[in-house]
Formats: sequence, structure tokens, C-alpha cells
Amino acid sequence: MGDIYTEILVPRQATPLDIFIKVLLILLTGAAIAAGVIWQPQVLIGAAGLLAADILLLPRLDVEYEYLYINGELDVDRIYSKTRRRPAAVFRPEEIEFLAPVSSLHWSEYGDSRKKPVWRTVNFSSGRKNVQVYALAARRGGKLLRVLLEPNEKMIKDLCRKMPGKVFSD
Repeated sequence: MGDIYTEILVPRQATPLDIFIKVLLILLTGAAIAAGVIWQPQVLIGAAGLLAADILLLPRLDVEYEYLYINGELDVDRIYSKTRRRPAAVFRPEEIEFLAPVSSLHWSEYGDSRKKPVWRTVNFSSGRKNVQVYALAARRGGKLLRVLLEPNEKMIKDLCRKMPGKVFSD
């Protein structure tokens, strides 16, 4: 009855490396098929291998992130080509130290007070410019995680309702 539920879908912007890989795979596959048909039929075996690589790799370059917040637990899933969903991470309230915008002073204060901790950064943001990106500080197995997210205002309010001292929106 009093459940807090928020869901956000954030499509990741294609990077230049993603575009390069897509174009390269498609051109190599097309060239191998053409070479196999025109010159050597044995080349078609290599073309079949490239076609299999296309089928496996190309869908993994089209990624969306889904943030699902239910009663204090934040789940992040990756959705490949709008068809396959894979869990990426789950953050429980006891693991979360704080959530603040990347440009916030909370991050510099946290780094100073902890004598420059070593962060492992995980990026679940879209990669677009001019978008407010938040960073979530979490502890997992003695390691510090800095998770980049793009929550909307509703999710920030819901997080603040469950963890009032840990969420900053500056």
C-alpha cells in the first residue's frame, strides 16, 4: 500500500567507437560475401563467421539503462536492442553512502575527508551532454563504487523520502 515505485528508461547515446565497430563489421561482412561470390567460394566460410559476429555483437552496441526504484532498493538493468534485458546492479540502502550531482561539493568533501579514496566508476548514464548526471557512492565488499546515473526529479524525491540524509540535489 505504501510502496514507493519509480521506473526510468535512459537510452545510451552511441559513441564514435560504437559507430566505428558497426560500420567496420558491416563492411567486412559485405566484402567477404562479395569476395566469396565473385572469386573464391571458400571465403564464404569466413563470411559466415563474420555474419555470426554481426548477429552477436551489433545488438550489444544498442543499449538502454532502466532504473527501477522500489522501497529503498535501486535496480539497474541493461536492455540490448530493446529486446534482451540483463541485470547490471542492485543497490540496497545500507550499501549507499550518498547520492549527489557529479559537480556537487559533496564529492570533493567526501574525497578530502576519506583521504582520497580509490573509486571504481561504473557508468549507467546516457553519455549526452547538458544532462544532470548524479553519482551514487556505494560500498561493496570493502570497495568503493561511484555509479553514474541520470535519475529524474521523481526518483530523487523518492530516494530522499527513504534516505533523507544521503540524497543531495544541490
